[in-house]
Amino acid sequence: MLNFSFERSHDAGILTFRGDITSRHNEDFKSALMVSISNAERVVVNFHEVSVFDRICLQTFCTAVRMAKRLRKSFVFNIFSVQKHIGGEVRECGFCDRLGCPLIRQPEDA
Repeated sequence: MLNFSFERSHDAGILTFRGDITSRHNEDFKSALMVSISNAERVVVNFHEVSVFDRICLQTFCTAVRMAKRLRKSFVFNIFSVQKHIGGEVRECGFCDRLGCPLIRQPEDA
């Protein structure tokens, strides 16, 4: 099950996810990302309470990050908390390699 909350805090929004971010919940995940970036210039995404983050949703997230950048907005997240859940998945699918996606950086690169 996927739960999320969005709240505004000064000049940013805070989007917190809890549970599983899987293809079964991809539409809810995508909606949460789009609503949050529509309501804030900068969205801090909290993945600390996520237990599973699958490949389909990873692709959705990377697409949202690129879209936000085109809109001159941004998603900000703790790279180490994301890698804890999806580091292996990113390397397996390999699509972020050619895009310079920050999700594939190792701690020593940060």
